[in-house]
Amino acid sequence: MGSTTLATLTKSTVGSSDDLGALIHQLIAAALNGSLASILSGQSGMDDAFVGGDQEQSDHATRR
Repeated sequence: MGSTTLATLTKSTVGSSDDLGALIHQLIAAALNGSLASILSGQSGMDDAFVGGDQEQSDHATRR
């Protein structure tokens, strides 16, 4: 039994490293996509703030 245990274990786990590698790639891709989505959301918020600031500055300039 002991002599076949290692061979059996090797056969059972031969594809595990490939599976793990694929899962890691998926995890990294998901994390990057989430990070990029957050960056784009922040840029959109900054754009809204600048547009609002420009409008407010214009409003104040025309009142004086």
